[in-house]
Amino acid sequence: MLEFQQSLAEYRDQSRLNETSYEQLRTLTNYFLHRHDTLYFSYDFDWADRLETTQLRYALPEELNLNDDELKKAEDVMTSGLQDKLYPGAVTLIAKDGDIVFHESVGDSYKYDANGEPLTSEEAIAMTNETLFDLASLTKTFTATAIMQLHETNRLSIDDLVIDYLPEFSTHPDKNTITIEQLLTHTSGLPASISLADYDEQEEMWGAILSLETVYTPGAQMIYSDVGMMILGKIVEVVSEQSLDSYVEEWITVPLGMTDTMFNPNRELHTIAPTEYSLIADSFGRCS
Repeated sequence: MLEFQQSLAEYRDQSRLNETSYEQLRTLTNYFLHRHDTLYFSYDFDWADRLETTQLRYALPEELNLNDDELKKAEDVMTSGLQDKLYPGAVTLIAKDGDIVFHESVGDSYKYDANGEPLTSEEAIAMTNETLFDLASLTKTFTATAIMQLHETNRLSIDDLVIDYLPEFSTHPDKNTITIEQLLTHTSGLPASISLADYDEQEEMWGAILSLETVYTPGAQMIYSDVGMMILGKIVEVVSEQSLDSYVEEWITVPLGMTDTMFNPNRELHTIAPTEYSLIADSFGRCS
């Protein structure tokens, strides 16, 4: 472990970092430099060497001593589910130690019209290995990561009260004691979910979300709560002065090279697998 405080370019010249690892290290370091004047960095040579190897690559099963016939059973399972109408299409990827040994798609990504009627073979859009999927509740992982990044850079503390950042959250005495950590651990006492279909504007939605009352005493028990994560997303926006999607892109997905992970993908619709019908445009909803 080498402790240093110096420019990364100078450090690169003195170290055994190759260009790829250096660029990845520089990108990650920009996060720590955000709103800070000085960088104090602990560098682990082994960790930098692993940066390049985190890129997935395609490999033959025999290279990894895997039985190709066994792997092909995955395709049989995919096809069976398709025939049993468990889903209109699917994509499966199997990897071992960073090496992809199976990556196949079956069925259609777009198979039914707005009324639920099957499309013709000419109208249907086939599933591909590049089809984008709604990540649904996996979005919570990105929100939690954003909160912890802000915590690590001392821009907030998970011990802070929610009302310190969202004064309008104070609509009931119980809510005044809720901490960021309780939102993270689903122990805030807030309900599991809220129906937003009746609201046309985000301002109305947030008014409804922030005015919700607790269903039990904060800290007393755990209820998996979508509401809590929505509020955490709002805190990220207040502290970072960025929209949640902009923050996630700048500080999480782009540094990690996750170029196909985003909120509200601005892409041709044929590349996106529809998952559910929504009456509203929910920009704080989900990553794809």
